[in-house]
Amino acid sequence: MGLEEGPHLVLYLHGGGDPRRAALRLMDLMARHPVALADLSRVNRGDAGLMAYLRDLGLYGRLAAYASWGTPANNLGSALAQGGLFLGREEERLMRLAEAYFQHWWGEVGRPWVRARFPEPCPRRPGGWWPFGPMPSWRAAFWTSRGSAFPGGAPLRRSPA
Repeated sequence: MGLEEGPHLVLYLHGGGDPRRAALRLMDLMARHPVALADLSRVNRGDAGLMAYLRDLGLYGRLAAYASWGTPANNLGSALAQGGLFLGREEERLMRLAEAYFQHWWGEVGRPWVRARFPEPCPRRPGGWWPFGPMPSWRAAFWTSRGSAFPGGAPLRRSPA
């Protein structure tokens, strides 16, 4: 569906770049449609410049949803799900935006502060981060499924314990 057809929700993906340009584009979109913003610019934190524009221009509270808390896939899914879930539910939408703002703040301020003062809880070992010795070797198939197969024809079956 194109924007001219009046979608119920527009998912805007911000992958970084010029935050001013993104804010202008969001202003244009938000004048016509509810917009869910997935900030994919940095893992576990959004674009601080874009957030400043959203805040200073009064756009943040008008978003249908915002996500910058995790990986790009998590942010995309969160923004889309919350944007659709809270359409027409103003109080819930605003509560979720407040939580998303805290998550953005945590990524920008809280997480770096904690990491600068406290070491990782599990020291790196030759076998990786697994704290109980070498990482176990997991098999690809755990469950029996009749008629299903891996690419190449190998059947799916329960791995021996």
